[in-house]
Amino acid sequence: MAKSNFSIGFAGFLIGVMVGLGIAATAAVLIYNSPRPFMEKVQKVTADVDPAKKLAGSVDPNRRLNSPSETEAIAGLDNAVKTVNVADASSEPARDKSGKAINPGKVTPVTYWLQTGAYRNRQTAENQRAELAMNLFSATIVQSKDLWLVRVGPYETNQEAKEVQTQLNNANIRSTVVTHR
Repeated sequence: MAKSNFSIGFAGFLIGVMVGLGIAATAAVLIYNSPRPFMEKVQKVTADVDPAKKLAGSVDPNRRLNSPSETEAIAGLDNAVKTVNVADASSEPARDKSGKAINPGKVTPVTYWLQTGAYRNRQTAENQRAELAMNLFSATIVQSKDLWLVRVGPYETNQEAKEVQTQLNNANIRSTVVTHR
């Protein structure tokens, strides 16, 4: 009688192990075949994909990062921004009957920058630029005589510069609006 109880218990154990393995195998198959939400949305990089061809004719977001020097990048930015202000705003130009200006006066291009620091050491300027990058502001470093200037911008209008200056103040970063003609 003792032998039959053992056989029944052992058979129950084997059936339990088989059912457990079946459940585990079913769960593994379901998990393996389920859709992967983020993995299937990423474009896979293959040898035949050339990023340069893909960007051909469009804006390169890393143009300034790949430029040979920062001063050349700044020079390129200065030529790209064309904001104009009338040099003598107090004198209103003469107008004809339709309201058009006859002699509009002298116009000079102006760009606005936010200067966050001027340092004698380039490494200190790099540290300031890194702090700005941590706060999601893109800054450039310009050498002016014996100083390294850290600037954010350029901006087309003084109002744009003031809005970004407010954001910098909220991040506890002091800045001054400077113009470049």
